[in-house]
Amino acid sequence: MKREALRFLRFAADRLPYVWAFAAAVFCAAAEAALAGGRPGFGEFGYMLLLTLFFLLAALAFDYAKRAPFLRRAEELLEMPELPLDEVLALRGGGALEPEACVRLLHALRMAYADRLDGYRRQQERRRLFTSRWVHQMKTPVSVIELIAQQADRLRSLTEAQDALQSVREENERIAQGLETALYEARLDKFESDARLERLPLARLVRDAVNRHKQALIRASVFPQIAGDETAEAETDAKWLSFILGQLISNAIKYSGDKPGSKKLVFRIESDAKGCELLVADEGVGIPEADLPRVTEPFFTGENGRRTGESTGMGLYLVREACRMLGHTLRIESAPGRGTTVAIGFAGDHLYKLNADRPT
Repeated sequence: MKREALRFLRFAADRLPYVWAFAAAVFCAAAEAALAGGRPGFGEFGYMLLLTLFFLLAALAFDYAKRAPFLRRAEELLEMPELPLDEVLALRGGGALEPEACVRLLHALRMAYADRLDGYRRQQERRRLFTSRWVHQMKTPVSVIELIAQQADRLRSLTEAQDALQSVREENERIAQGLETALYEARLDKFESDARLERLPLARLVRDAVNRHKQALIRASVFPQIAGDETAEAETDAKWLSFILGQLISNAIKYSGDKPGSKKLVFRIESDAKGCELLVADEGVGIPEADLPRVTEPFFTGENGRRTGESTGMGLYLVREACRMLGHTLRIESAPGRGTTVAIGFAGDHLYKLNADRPT
């Protein structure tokens, strides 16, 4: 009972502006009657005051009766050791607008946070799967290096030693590439603080990326060429574009091994008043038509990836995400047996605003 009285007093205090407004209205009505020549007696004035006060208290009591169940239940829920969210969302305020609006806001807030939580869970699961696949993929080069080390004492000539060293170098390159992919996958979470946009010459960035993969290109008999407008510049991030090009070069090497003879890897730069586009065309095995719409999905390896057994299914996904966050467009065209062309589009009239929101 005491708690109910305190609750009513807090409610009445919350309604004080209405009480003062009511009192002012009564005073103004009495003053108007006096100025108009009426002379109500003390008894009549007191009766009028008591009558109006009765209606004021009745209105407050009615308003409180509507809101009291909501206030009472809200206090009970707040005293619980664990807040039952479903019961909070089920609260109703007896037709009062403010409680109903609060409940609707809570429901909208719950849905928003549930969606965000689901996004974080999917991101965590994606990272767990990527780590698992990456570790499994790294076991192969580590095992090869260990096997070569065990056979080191059996090498009988300089040629055999050079061949063994070359094999170690190749496996080390695979490990380095895997580490780079894992590092950039982790950097996607803080992309906006990691990227730095500036106007850069595309031809120079392409040459730098090719030079980093020169030995692997030579071993795979893949010969790069730069064509088109070599003076074109684009607003981009040098580090992230280098990673994108590295992934495309690695794919060109990885999926050209089944084709005999030398293969070309053409980097064509096309520009116009709206911007420029970089087309990377290889002569690899190509992508089956059924796999093409899904090649940028995370962990999708497709027919080619299952055949080689060396794909994590994350390379083109990371390329897609990096392009999206940088504001670049990405288009992939391919035909089985004829190679794949990846087109990256750069706008030319402004610096990009980072689009750092992660997909669901």
